Amino acid sequence: MPELTPHWFDMGSDPEFTAIRLFNNTEGWVAKSTDSSIAEQFPLLD
Repeated sequence: MPELTPHWFDMGSDPEFTAIRLFNNTEGWVAKSTDSSIAEQFPLLD
């Protein structure tokens, strides 16, 4: 995901997956909520 690109994901009601995240610094990634309602405009996974 490009830097500063708003994004979200739908894990569904019974999530079962493994995610691998790679970083190029020791600070890691901190999620920041945008409080946007754009995700509500798309159908849910379930």
